[in-house]
Amino acid sequence: MSIISTANSRLNAAALHPPVAPVKEHSDVRHGETVSDDYFWLREKSNPEVIQYLEAENAYTEAVTKELRPFADSLYAEMLSHIKQTDLSVPAKRGDYLYYARTEEGKQYPIQCRRKGSMEAPEEILLDLNVLGQGKAYIGLDAFALSDDQNLLAYTLDYTGFRQYTLQIKDLRTGQVLEGTAEALNNLYHDPQRRQQLAQAAFEAAQNPDYSWEAIAERFDRLFGELTR
Repeated sequence: MSIISTANSRLNAAALHPPVAPVKEHSDVRHGETVSDDYFWLREKSNPEVIQYLEAENAYTEAVTKELRPFADSLYAEMLSHIKQTDLSVPAKRGDYLYYARTEEGKQYPIQCRRKGSMEAPEEILLDLNVLGQGKAYIGLDAFALSDDQNLLAYTLDYTGFRQYTLQIKDLRTGQVLEGTAEALNNLYHDPQRRQQLAQAAFEAAQNPDYSWEAIAERFDRLFGELTR
């Protein structure tokens, strides 16, 4: 890029005006102290005004950085060339099974698998996030817990990117996901150990003859109280 074209680009960028978020007075009382936040309204992700403002910010960023796009694409390609896209984690033995995750070139998310007895045995895919995330903007796996007999898998998925998890239980003998879900489990999701305990509680409840998602929710409430004392 020549010095002249670079200078022109900077002048064009300078001519643009970044969007300015409106100030809206808001205050909360926290621990006896009043906290003011004039931009609290930006938390409302579904608010059309918030969406419009964020789109304006994105458009401004795109405009002032467009000259960097070829360099950014080149840098991304270089970084990607140093990553082994088709890879396998170190298998972890649990009982008769070896558990591992693998990635495939061109696919965004890992695939959770296991093999019985040895790595030469047939592969059993437990969760393929690439399939589960089809048609969704994002998917993230968090808690991943197995029952003692390794027949049930309790796991939590986030489809939002905001740590709002959905709990599901899969019967690994049939490959079927049990009906029902427990959604928006975000109260305890700042602590990985607690996330795992929640999933553990779920499949324990599922093995109860009186299994129901209401029973699981009740178990969560009880566990929440135990963990936050």
